[in-house]
Amino acid sequence: GLELANAFTELNDPDEQRRRFEADQKIKQNVEGYTGGVDETLLEALEHGMPPAGGIALGLDRLMMIFADVPSIDPVILFRDY
Repeated sequence: GLELANAFTELNDPDEQRRRFEADQKIKQNVEGYTGGVDETLLEALEHGMPPAGGIALGLDRLMMIFADVPSIDPVILFRDY
């Protein structure tokens, strides 16, 4: 099989988002020695309420693999150093 797209939903629970931010901050502190802080503006917005949201990201490079009839993604990658 070949994955052509990636679907996702957005996290809109402010308490869960804060827990995840804080867990990320602990890891960043241990690895890099500093943290950038928690995005309080986003958390405030989530407190006011955010409706369920989601999206889908189409992998154009993978679609090009099909059109080019190649077994590997390498021949269709435009920006290799990205």
